[in-house]
Formats: sequence, C-alpha cells, structure tokens
Amino acid sequence: MKRSILALAVVLAVPVVPTVAHADLSFNVGAVTDYRYRGISQTRVKPAIQGGVDWSSGGLYVGAWASTIKWIKDAGGDASYELDVYGGYKGEIVKGVGFD
Repeated sequence: MKRSILALAVVLAVPVVPTVAHADLSFNVGAVTDYRYRGISQTRVKPAIQGGVDWSSGGLYVGAWASTIKWIKDAGGDASYELDVYGGYKGEIVKGVGFD
C-alpha cells in the first residue's frame, strides 16, 4: 500500500512533464524514527516511511506528500497512511511584495 501511493503520485505526474517545457519535477523519500504532529506521535513511537512529489511551472505548483501512520483504533482512526495533496499559484506583485 505504501509503495502504491508513491507510485500513483509518479504515474499522475509523469504524463504532464512533456507538455510543459519549463516545468520542474522533484521527488523526496525519507525514513524517520517517529512521525510526530504537534507533539503527538502518529506512529505509536515507531519508525515511518515518508515521501513526496512536487511539480511546478512558472508560478503554478502542485504536490503530494505521504507518510505511514499507525493510530490507536479507539482514537477513531485505523488508516495505515496519511496523504496530503496541495497546490497553488505564487508570484510577485511588485519587487519585494509577493503572493501565494
């Protein structure tokens, strides 16, 4: 399941690359000893595998990031991974004043 998330992100991003001449595509993969969010362990104090993909062209950007998780079932969760998808547009109105 973990590999399929990263593979899906790659498969969705790769067809777009040839259509945009000046686009940037980057990937990242990592392993951590404990994935914490706001001080709370998301993996029951166990290691996690994390990875992401980012695509940008001009001011437009989209990306996805995933991590393995292991929540306590009585806390209302039983998922084995977290997937965050994001996107936006950034630019500069005048020199030194930008938007995102």
